[in-house]
Amino acid sequence: MDPQARDYLCLQAWIHLRYQRVVDAIVILEGLAVLTPGDAWVHRTLSYAYLRNEDFQLCLEQQNHLLAQKSSTDRLFRVRALWGLGQKDEARRLIKELGGRLTKSQ
Repeated sequence: MDPQARDYLCLQAWIHLRYQRVVDAIVILEGLAVLTPGDAWVHRTLSYAYLRNEDFQLCLEQQNHLLAQKSSTDRLFRVRALWGLGQKDEARRLIKELGGRLTKSQ
């Protein structure tokens, strides 16, 4: 894919996310994920979009593409998705790995 076309589509997706048009962003990002399968930014942003749309299982599937990255952001997305799916013990375990504490807000 042409780098300028990729950048344009990434910008469009981000604008959609910024202005609460999450489903539109997901459509763009899913296409980008097919066209650029090794692009960590695309998978990370798609994971975030799924999280915002409360598609927790799809968020976790995107996280599988990012496991090698070991980014704190990716781990936090994973924790939130697990929590949303009701897998709170696993979410707590990951939080402990990050060195944080889980508050009793839920």
